[in-house]
Amino acid sequence: MMLGRIALLSLSCSSTVGLTIYYYLFGVRAKCSSSNLFISSVEDRPRNTRVTVQPQTSVREHSHVSLTCSSDASPAVQHYRWYKDDGGALTVIGNSAVLTMNASKDTTAVFCEAQNDLGTDNSTVTRLDVQYSPRNTTISRLSFGAVVENDDVTLTCSSDASPAARLYRWYKADAETDTHIRDSAVLTMKASKDTTQIFCEALNDLGTDRSAVTHLDVRYHPRNTRVTVSPSGPVLEHHIVTLECSSDANPVVQRYSWHHADGGTLIGNSALLKMNASKNIADIFCRAQNDLGTDDSSNIPLDVQFSPRIQRSSNCTEDDERIRCSCEAEGNPVPVVQWHLPGISSNHSISSEPLSVSAVRSVITVSKPLSSDLFTLLCHSSNSLGTRQQLLYAQAFQQEHIGSEAGAGVAITLLIAFVFILLALVAVLLYVVRNLHVRLRKSQSKVLALDQTPESNEFAEDTEMNIYTSANKPPAEQ
Repeated sequence: MMLGRIALLSLSCSSTVGLTIYYYLFGVRAKCSSSNLFISSVEDRPRNTRVTVQPQTSVREHSHVSLTCSSDASPAVQHYRWYKDDGGALTVIGNSAVLTMNASKDTTAVFCEAQNDLGTDNSTVTRLDVQYSPRNTTISRLSFGAVVENDDVTLTCSSDASPAARLYRWYKADAETDTHIRDSAVLTMKASKDTTQIFCEALNDLGTDRSAVTHLDVRYHPRNTRVTVSPSGPVLEHHIVTLECSSDANPVVQRYSWHHADGGTLIGNSALLKMNASKNIADIFCRAQNDLGTDDSSNIPLDVQFSPRIQRSSNCTEDDERIRCSCEAEGNPVPVVQWHLPGISSNHSISSEPLSVSAVRSVITVSKPLSSDLFTLLCHSSNSLGTRQQLLYAQAFQQEHIGSEAGAGVAITLLIAFVFILLALVAVLLYVVRNLHVRLRKSQSKVLALDQTPESNEFAEDTEMNIYTSANKPPAEQ
């Protein structure tokens, strides 16, 4: 193998007494014992190729760096070439003895090649200390997939930086602001539905870098279960009302159910409930359920509006001197109760009290009148949707004070008088009808008038007189 080429070789060797001179030429040992030895010229490929860097210390990314390539060669190096060594993949980045470039983290391993007519030689790889701020910051987990709320979850933050990141910070990503959690490369915490979006931040002396937001699939039972009512506000009785149930849950709610608040009776099995509004429907609530548990909404009171109703519990009691009547009315809006006492000027007092959010009781106490007029107490109840009234008491009194037995006798007397008056009216009506009938018959047929016998006329007249007399006959003494 030829290592070089001799252009001109002159050998001279001079010897002194007792001295032997050895010389080497291209690895061959020669002995010189006489004459002078000299080599005037030897040609060879480049050798001892090397790189010098300015500045020699670390350099920040994007700042200028100068690299110089030199080599021993005869004839002199004719071409220099610079390469970037990217893990075995070579990329040409320059073609001169001096390479000036902007420092980059992607170009930290370089070498140069020197070439003349006899061959080439490469320098060793020079590694540039390019410093840069963190980048490619990422989050990794020991285990992937969903995690149940309150279970432990471990996250690790890593980043590419030179010098290496000296601090890692963890944040919870909220809608409007980021909440700092703690500082460490590894974060271990309890999984929570309120902390499902997390990112980390890496810091060194040159800057910071944030990871992408990591979404944690935290599973939890339903919560914040709520009901919306349409139409909102008051609804008239017997009108359609729609209730919709919703809840926060992961996995999503698998079953909705509706229940009466006064015992939990099931009334529906869907997120949407439509029904006729009724005052008899107590408060209701909805229940949301998934694989991890259930959650109930608060009780929903429906504002069902209806016209007044007077309760069967309304009644009257009395003693020798007073009558006390109680009227209980229910309605929404709450009804106003008034008492009607036609023709009565007796002393009385009225008091009211609420029975519930939609019912009221009014009590009237009346002194028994001394007149013989018919005495009545009428309860009148009203709100914006209607009115209702009910006669609670009707009685007649003699001029003087009488006991309960005498009062019963007066009532019977009034009843008999009423019957006789009614019979008298019937007799008068029959008389008028008979006269009209007779005139009609006379006008229609004289034959029929002539055929009427005196006996039949006497019978009719006798019958009429008997009815009129009975109607006006005073009642027999008791």
